[in-house]
Amino acid sequence: MNLKTIEIFNSVNITQLDEKNLLSNRRDVKYIFHQDMMEEVLHACTDHYDILEIDGRRIFNYHTAYYDTSDFQMYYEHQRGKLERAKVRIRSYSDTGDCFIEVKIKNNKNNTLK
Repeated sequence: MNLKTIEIFNSVNITQLDEKNLLSNRRDVKYIFHQDMMEEVLHACTDHYDILEIDGRRIFNYHTAYYDTSDFQMYYEHQRGKLERAKVRIRSYSDTGDCFIEVKIKNNKNNTLK
């Protein structure tokens, strides 16, 4: 994929996301497709999605550590497709030095609260 493809998206900044409450209350949907289709898929999304831009950057580096119970309850609930479940993680952003602990709750209506 040509990384310049992301330049065709309109940008949104973190303040706009906060104002719309898009970071803490959202519907997460994942799609699987072959990597050869990436540019075609991205072009098809430009009318429906914006891309986060911070300080002129649209690609961010981060490290994530997930936490679970000693018997991996959160992992197994996810694998079994349990509708109501939680996830706890620490995410560190290499570019800014910011670090956040996040608790994500997925409800039975497929919404994620963070």
